Amino acid sequence: MDHRPDPRQVVAGLLDDQRFLTACAARDMGAVFRLLNSRGVSTRRLAAAADITQGRLYDYMNGRTRVEKLALFEQISAANHFSRAFALARAADDQPLAAHIAASTSHLCLHRGDPCQASHWATIGLELARQGPRLPSLTARLHTALARALAASHQFGSAVRSLDLAHTALTTRADESHPWLSPFDHATLAGDSALVFGDLGRQADALRCAEEAVALREEGRTRSLAFSRITLARAHICDGDLDAAIAVGDDLLTTSPTLGSVRVVDQLDGLVGLLGRHRGYKPVREYLARSDEASRTRLLLLADIIPSPRGGTS
Repeated sequence: MDHRPDPRQVVAGLLDDQRFLTACAARDMGAVFRLLNSRGVSTRRLAAAADITQGRLYDYMNGRTRVEKLALFEQISAANHFSRAFALARAADDQPLAAHIAASTSHLCLHRGDPCQASHWATIGLELARQGPRLPSLTARLHTALARALAASHQFGSAVRSLDLAHTALTTRADESHPWLSPFDHATLAGDSALVFGDLGRQADALRCAEEAVALREEGRTRSLAFSRITLARAHICDGDLDAAIAVGDDLLTTSPTLGSVRVVDQLDGLVGLLGRHRGYKPVREYLARSDEASRTRLLLLADIIPSPRGGTS
């Protein structure tokens, strides 16, 4: 198992290290990863911090590919840097970049349980997007972010209208491309729509969208497919179809045990907790046993990046 270095030793003198400054100026995250690795941070912990697979991390570190999408920089950066990034994007008069950061901030606010601020940032992002070139994926992402915030605030009609606008946006043609914007496709929209409809209590629509998200998601995108399947399994549970939820859950158990995504592991734990309410049903108990075995295997493989649960289990 990898030794965990003292964070103070890892960062000591980093801002005075010319290699680090040069890498940041060139946006060369591969060099940053190599430097942190040389200071004792394991590749597993680096991959987990960035929420990417180790394989992709090695590609960055070995120079086979570069980090070019804003979303990954957002994963690598701490959340409290969003406001600074937003200010810099505005100062640079890069409206699409500022709008993208606003969308990410909206997502973060929703994750923290503040739908009012999530709605605020999504609205700011939409206004900024209107001031720049037409970028359908960005506009769709912002409308979807607003829909999720409105649904969490129980504003049913407005949430559905925002989803409709997101679908419309994806049918339009872009004026140009932008090097920093992350993709937002029909599969992503379907998955987020399932979450919106679930919050609105429209379980049939939530299930339909969740099934669409899984069908559209590429098999090669392991992490994205895992998220889509978790959403689908939860939709089946809410719909009362435990057997269907177990079938999707079994598909999730085939997910690579070395997928170092803390978010995936957290959501898998949440799914287990949701199914655990129905452990009186024998197939559920059998699935939970299989899931527990898979979870132990995953924790052994990823023990250096995923903290062990504290206390006993119920």
